[in-house]
Amino acid sequence: MVSLEPHASVRSRCPHCEQRCPGYDRPNRPRQWRHLDMGGMRCFVQGSVSRIRCPEHGVVTEMVPWARPAANMTRAFDDNVAWLAAHSPATSVCEYARVAWRSVTRIVTRVVGDAVGRTDRLQGLRRLGIDEIAYRKGHRYLTVVVDHDTGRLVWAAEGHNESTLNRFFDELGEERTARLTHISADAAKWIASTVRSRAPQVKQCMDPFHVIQWMTRALDRVRSRVLSRLWGFTDRDRRQLRWALLKNVENLSPAQISVRAKILEDRNSELCRSYVLKE
Repeated sequence: MVSLEPHASVRSRCPHCEQRCPGYDRPNRPRQWRHLDMGGMRCFVQGSVSRIRCPEHGVVTEMVPWARPAANMTRAFDDNVAWLAAHSPATSVCEYARVAWRSVTRIVTRVVGDAVGRTDRLQGLRRLGIDEIAYRKGHRYLTVVVDHDTGRLVWAAEGHNESTLNRFFDELGEERTARLTHISADAAKWIASTVRSRAPQVKQCMDPFHVIQWMTRALDRVRSRVLSRLWGFTDRDRRQLRWALLKNVENLSPAQISVRAKILEDRNSELCRSYVLKE
């Protein structure tokens, strides 16, 4: 147990608006906050704090520098758990920090809420990537926007349609939209049409992941179409053919390397031309 007292400069201040407010009452018992473990044992911070009456936020506990408003954990504990939650499964975070999963959810909400508004994620954008991601069963999707220059997620919202993407451009504003130079996406028509109407000056680029996906699908269709007409291939060669065409050269097995060499022998064949185009 560590005992602390707020400095006089933060006494009687609202934890939300940080304005000095009149006192309301003073609890008889000191309050405790969960802190980072020490030596493998739970550590708590203890301090005597009063409740105050804020004209805007009502009766609240006065501000303390070591904890966020209405939190039973210190800022250091919150930040540590939030970082773990971003890099580990929730069950592992609960076991390591020795807290319930509901506490992890509340901590993440507090930390994210505390960071919102401190930085403008939409400032200085030039090259963007737009895509949708499924986050729940039943075709529930999020539209996400990333900054290619920094690799950061800059915007996300539920839905994957034109109205959802229009909300992003509304928040971005006309002035900042005019500074965009490139936007990458897949072949979704709702993305292309929205970008064309809201940011006509940008160069629309295809997502490299989808370009490779389309090319490998096309090559596999060619393989299926000509498989019965291939000469000089054993049954074992035919079984290895698909992966000999689709895998990177450095990842091929000896059998697949032999099959690939047979394909490249006939430069005029449809399968060889398709493979060379894919590469």
